[in-house]
Amino acid sequence: MRLGIIIQARMGSSRLPGKILRKLPENGGRTALEHVVRRCLMVKEAAEVIVATTTEEADLIVVNEAARLGVRSFRGSEDDVLERYYLAAKEAELDAVMRITSDCPCHDPEVLGDMVRKFTGSRADYVSNTVTRTYPHGLDAEVFTFAALERAYKETDNKQFREHVTPYLYRTGLFKTVQLIQEENTSGIRVTLDTPEDYALLTAVFEFLGDDFGLKELEELFEQKKWLSYITKPIVQKAVFADMAEEIEAAVRLLEKQDMHRAAAVLKREI
Repeated sequence: MRLGIIIQARMGSSRLPGKILRKLPENGGRTALEHVVRRCLMVKEAAEVIVATTTEEADLIVVNEAARLGVRSFRGSEDDVLERYYLAAKEAELDAVMRITSDCPCHDPEVLGDMVRKFTGSRADYVSNTVTRTYPHGLDAEVFTFAALERAYKETDNKQFREHVTPYLYRTGLFKTVQLIQEENTSGIRVTLDTPEDYALLTAVFEFLGDDFGLKELEELFEQKKWLSYITKPIVQKAVFADMAEEIEAAVRLLEKQDMHRAAAVLKREI
């Protein structure tokens, strides 16, 4: 089985433009994307690491960064990310794909290796640690067969499914799915790079731990320095919704947490 890691990367970001080329720590020597690529290259089970970016002119710098780091790049649709993944995997002749995003510079190669072993051992179509979440936000990964990816590419025209690549695999009941779950739930830790607050937190993390740390060291740091979590506490993690009703329900829950009950009542009438 030829398994490749495809890293989703682009310069555009609504909350932190150019985030993937920011240095971590702030005055450090490596970009966020370099940290991601470096950690993925440590996964022994992966035959290749590919950076999948867009055909937008602004993302030529991503292609150049991938070349500097010594990995292949692929350019495809900005909005149809499912197509981008499918064509990248097809070009590389992969039998299976691990999906990683470029805003997760704290990946633990051992956890990624565990996921590959779970995938091969279970003979599943799709394995992740995100549908049932017990790992920190920012250690998100998914592994799936090329056959499942190809089926999703050919069968779904749902805009959300095509933008977010994998919901068709784990939401439709058409595929065998398995979750990688750890005994201790540390999903309250957030180490993804999406906002200025995230960047401040990650700078602190890399200053404390250096470049070479894993899940254990990360969990210990947040246990010892509980104040770190307060840097990003107001941030709401982005989510993928199947339809408008589901999105409204999530918005109602968020408004009620902020004691904005009148606004929540208005939205409830829309459900």
